[in-house]
Amino acid sequence: MRPIIALFLVLATIPLTAQPPQAMNYQAVVRNAQGEAMPGRTVTPKFDILLGGPLGPTVYSEDHAPPAPVVTTNEHGLFSVRIGEGYVLSGDFTTIDWSAGNYWLSVSIDTTGGLDYVPIGSQQLVSVPYAFLAGSVVGGASDTDWTIDADTVDSGGKRVGIGTSSPRELLDVAGDILVNGMTVGTANAPSNRNVAVGENALGSVTTAYWNTAVGRNALGSQQNGFYNVAIGTNALAVAGFADRNTAVGVGCLSNFEGGSQNTGIGMDCLLHHRTGSSNTALGHASLGNDTSGTANVAIGVWSMQNNSNGINNAALGTYSLRQNTTGYGNVGMGMFAVEDNQTGFYRTGIGYDANSLSTTQHNNTGVGHGANPTASNQVRLGDPFVNSIGGQVSFSTFSDERFKMNVRNDEVVGLDFILALKPCTYNYDIHAYERWVDEQYGVQDRKGQEQGYAIEAIRFSGFLAQEV
Repeated sequence: MRPIIALFLVLATIPLTAQPPQAMNYQAVVRNAQGEAMPGRTVTPKFDILLGGPLGPTVYSEDHAPPAPVVTTNEHGLFSVRIGEGYVLSGDFTTIDWSAGNYWLSVSIDTTGGLDYVPIGSQQLVSVPYAFLAGSVVGGASDTDWTIDADTVDSGGKRVGIGTSSPRELLDVAGDILVNGMTVGTANAPSNRNVAVGENALGSVTTAYWNTAVGRNALGSQQNGFYNVAIGTNALAVAGFADRNTAVGVGCLSNFEGGSQNTGIGMDCLLHHRTGSSNTALGHASLGNDTSGTANVAIGVWSMQNNSNGINNAALGTYSLRQNTTGYGNVGMGMFAVEDNQTGFYRTGIGYDANSLSTTQHNNTGVGHGANPTASNQVRLGDPFVNSIGGQVSFSTFSDERFKMNVRNDEVVGLDFILALKPCTYNYDIHAYERWVDEQYGVQDRKGQEQGYAIEAIRFSGFLAQEV
């Protein structure tokens, strides 16, 4: 005898959350032909979700036979299941587009717990599944608070608060926002026109304003200051007051304690800088070991890398002024220019490896590839391979008597000195000069200079310095 089955869909209240449960509660009472409940009976319900009507196409089908949990009626003949958690026969419950049209639920059952299903009937779904479509709407706003037009949601200028019941702006988020693993926010004080993007960016701020921090721990230790920009992990992790500093690159100015108008662009540039101001570093590790230098400019990878507290230096080129520690007023333009200087001052090197040999000389200049003065207060133009230096006018020195003192005429040997000079002709011994340089300053890299030895074949005329 076919049992009478009273079926009903329980319209359970499902809280609307950002991720609503992907299932529907379903209950039914199983009765025999006399209308009596059938308690303690193992049954197998089967559900089909149809699109458009009771005869529409099936978009999802499941039953609750093993391996799904066994379904048994209670003492009143009632059983409960969750549609969406059974054994899937076809389709995907979580991907059903509930906005595509009207959906119907078709129910079948085997009251013996087998798979010989008997159709019971179909009914239209009118409530619970459509909560999934609205799952992203949170809160209890009235129907008139929001309007939906195509892809636009509008609140009519009303404020929206997430994590706060008193939003201060059109959108006020109290706490962090996580977007694809990136945290947006994390500032301890009111905005004060600060922008923080990244974990602990501006994480210690109290009274700072007009600062921008992008990256994990960017400006993470700053408590007060203004007009600072930090982009990159640990960039400008300043502990004290700082203003008008810019750091772009991982670790750039990451040990800064306070100062102003420093600019660093490149990974680890100004890495150990702590208290100086008005420095500019552009390039990986440029001014990387500087601690308290002021008004230095380093442009190029590892330029002025070892500067500690030297001031008023300018380096342009990879490795330029790299070893400078406390020297001041130096200028190096070109790769390796003035590279070995440590404590010397007022030195200028323009050109590849120019004025790069001494660590302590001062007030000297080398212009041209390998132009290296051998002492302080010297100027050298070109390397030993240069065979001509010219210009439109001759070099000159001050001869005006207005700028001379202790002038005497009896101490000049005059004509006797001139007659004693021995003019001669000669060839340059470049190899001997290079051996002397290597003895004085260490062995130099001369790769690519071989063509310069041709100067040894040229005959010159002049005097020997030792005889003058």
